[in-house]
Amino acid sequence: MPLNVRKKIDSALVFTLESDSDDDKALALAMARQAELAAERCALFREEAAARQRTAVLQTITAGLARARTVDDARAAAVDVVAEALGCPGAWLGVVEGGVEGDFGLVRTKGKQGDPESVWRRFPRTTPGPLKDVIDDGAARYFEDGAAYAAAYPAIGGDIAREGYEFVAFA
Repeated sequence: MPLNVRKKIDSALVFTLESDSDDDKALALAMARQAELAAERCALFREEAAARQRTAVLQTITAGLARARTVDDARAAAVDVVAEALGCPGAWLGVVEGGVEGDFGLVRTKGKQGDPESVWRRFPRTTPGPLKDVIDDGAARYFEDGAAYAAAYPAIGGDIAREGYEFVAFA
């Protein structure tokens, strides 16, 4: 008998009956429907728990950002609070200094960042890469892992690919 969970048949329940009586068939069907309802409740509970978790993360982030009193506080919170709330192994914030064509400077880091004195500490804003693209078009960039990042930006993606990140986002 098909089991319909979340309005989608995703499994089947099989009974081997001693007879093909209408009563046995009705009982088997009733048990299959009970199994559907139990699975539906579990799916709803899982979705509700995930929503609670997302809400808790957003509340943590909002509270951390609300404590900011200066631009530097807001920058620090954007890195520290958000990275901690999302469980990020590393985060950093860079700011374009000196106008639109100025340098991109690293102003805050947290966690796994490699060599902080590397060439990425400060570089021209026009350097090809996801940061330039995000600033130019305002669209975030997401990569499922360091290898996907390196494939999208082969000239500069090697460092992140070697770090073994599972997910990389530029926003």
